[in-house]
Amino acid sequence: MPEELVPMSEGIEDPWVDDWTSNESPEPSRCVDVSSMQEADTVSAMSMSRYDNIGESATADTIAAYLAGKSVDRSLWMTVLHNSATPASADHGLATVKSFAEYHMSHNGWKAIGYHFVIDTEGVIWAGRKMSVIGAHAGVAGNPGSIGVCLVGNFEENDKPTEAQKRSLAALHVALHDRFYGSAALRIRFHREFMDTACPGKITQNEVMGWVGQYTPSAGPKVFLDGSFVATGALIDGTTYAPLRVTFERAKFDVDWIPAPKFIANLTSPGKQTVAPPASVVGTASKPKIVLDGKLIGIGAVIQDVTLAPVRSTFEAAGFHVDWVGGNVYITSPK
Repeated sequence: MPEELVPMSEGIEDPWVDDWTSNESPEPSRCVDVSSMQEADTVSAMSMSRYDNIGESATADTIAAYLAGKSVDRSLWMTVLHNSATPASADHGLATVKSFAEYHMSHNGWKAIGYHFVIDTEGVIWAGRKMSVIGAHAGVAGNPGSIGVCLVGNFEENDKPTEAQKRSLAALHVALHDRFYGSAALRIRFHREFMDTACPGKITQNEVMGWVGQYTPSAGPKVFLDGSFVATGALIDGTTYAPLRVTFERAKFDVDWIPAPKFIANLTSPGKQTVAPPASVVGTASKPKIVLDGKLIGIGAVIQDVTLAPVRSTFEAAGFHVDWVGGNVYITSPK
């Protein structure tokens, strides 16, 4: 076990001892009603703070790239698993994560949500507390050195983890282990190992480590342009993405990046004059809009600061021909 823990980073000034040493359970259980919350609902500013990354998300296919862009200024060596003890049927994605944060802050008196990640029933991995901040989820024995991960659902009663949750948990844990845990054991620890609780419910260690053992990271498809290899793309939620700038520039398109607050990749076809994107088109840092010759043609994704474009919708809209052969993508430039 590391000799020294550093519980502060990213401009956080206090060690937050009262929070991370708390013996209070983070599970909202039946004390908070998330069933009526929809993602579009207004949630008070209390649900987001300088201690959390709420609003950021990843999937099983993108979590490794998401973590590659994060730095952590404390020693980590284990994942501690929780269930939310709220009904899976009441899951509303980000709104549910925010409701957990509200509960932890207003009821438990903490400065942010206790978990570092929450995985909803669709398998979306939602960021919670910043990883550099010690969690408030497993007491004085389990918080230091750990990343707290909560699966939405009440596994102490009738709910069971969905297949999407199993895969996302496995992907998250493997990515955390490979990037931060070093030579520590691969086993996922349970909340009940550190506190007097049934959490995470009726699931067993053998089950959970079975999910981890069966997980195989998705290999990105190779992208070829006019028969020549360009780069390795990504498979995100079943959609194939290709690196936008290198592929379009190789095909003689002009590529301009319009930064915040617009977040637009503005493409110009060979031989044409650059056209400003419509004023109504605004993307985000993680989902930039893709505009070609003044027309919106797609929404990209950003992994490790590289903007990717969904292959079929974007490249076919730009006049390319697209084929898949053996899991790889072959793009042919417009005639």
